[in-house]
Amino acid sequence: TWNPIFSTQVGVPPQPGMIVATHDTGYCKLSVTCLGSIGFDEPPSEQGSGFCYPKNSASQLYFGSMMVGNATNYVVDRFYGQPASNLNTDWRVIDSLRFITPPLNGDEQIQGSFSDAGHSTPKGLIAYQKSYAGASSGYDDFIVLVYRYVNNGANTISGLYSGIICDFDIPSEPDDDAAGTNSTKRAAYMRNGSSQNPTVGIKLLSPTTSANLTVVDHDLYVYPSSQMTEQTKFQLLNGQISVASSNRNYDWSIVVSAGPFNLAPGDEQLVAYAILGGLSEADFLTNCDSAQSWFDNFYGIAENENRQPKINLTGISIQPNPFARTVNIAYQLPNIGHLKIAAYDVTGRQIATILNQEMTTTKGNITWTPKNLS
Repeated sequence: TWNPIFSTQVGVPPQPGMIVATHDTGYCKLSVTCLGSIGFDEPPSEQGSGFCYPKNSASQLYFGSMMVGNATNYVVDRFYGQPASNLNTDWRVIDSLRFITPPLNGDEQIQGSFSDAGHSTPKGLIAYQKSYAGASSGYDDFIVLVYRYVNNGANTISGLYSGIICDFDIPSEPDDDAAGTNSTKRAAYMRNGSSQNPTVGIKLLSPTTSANLTVVDHDLYVYPSSQMTEQTKFQLLNGQISVASSNRNYDWSIVVSAGPFNLAPGDEQLVAYAILGGLSEADFLTNCDSAQSWFDNFYGIAENENRQPKINLTGISIQPNPFARTVNIAYQLPNIGHLKIAAYDVTGRQIATILNQEMTTTKGNITWTPKNLS
């Protein structure tokens, strides 16, 4: 006699959002956040696994951050401040991290978003972050980070740079590291001064021209309490501070950046990076090519196919119509992707953004109550 006791469930239940989540390719792992930081939520090693190459090793990444800026008074990051013991918290969460199941690209996909609301002079910039990991042989040495910057403000953001800064310590002691760059691969890397295994670093995947590839001497720009300024960070982004390689075994960071970009209100710019490793400098550079190949073939093509021109949705309902106070907007999308719902006046001027985010389902509704509008 068999008395089976089991339950079935159709579909994947909604998962709670996370501040920190970890990609595992099977060979290496990297933690991402919805705070702008990379590896950990903040140093030293609070939440997160850093970047481990291979995955069972201790993290070679002490701390990292994505940063943007177009002037000394507008650099948005989550990296060392002034003094270096202070952490900048310019990025603020919009949507916490969630694993996308099934992933649209790769074997793992995590996405979230954050804005520049924590900066003293925010411009309405939103960063939509997608990260991908693959388990296939030859493609498991890296994690891809894709940022789509959207100007949700009222004014044009001119001359904007995007970059990633990473403070690697290999294996764990910071004072015995070497660092270098490779302009052909658009990459910067670090290793221990006495061993090339492992060599870890950052590669720019898109666009195909870098603004800066540089190593950062901590004795000049981190430890002196007066040096890790917003001016220093902006000069690292735009290339005014640019050093191709280390001149001694010491404590270094590396920066890879792109730009400048001009974003009118509503415009967007995509920038993509890979965090990766290798068993030697030559192996690291080979893996840079693999990361570029993966991005071009598995993300770039799919992204181009998804970036369709604006269309009139047939599956849309506005109730009541016309309305005086509150309106319910129900929608059905042709596919999962980015959805923006905006209101315009009769002259064509945008007067409100009702919704502007990545959607994980094709159906939904939103209630809008206009304020301060005639």
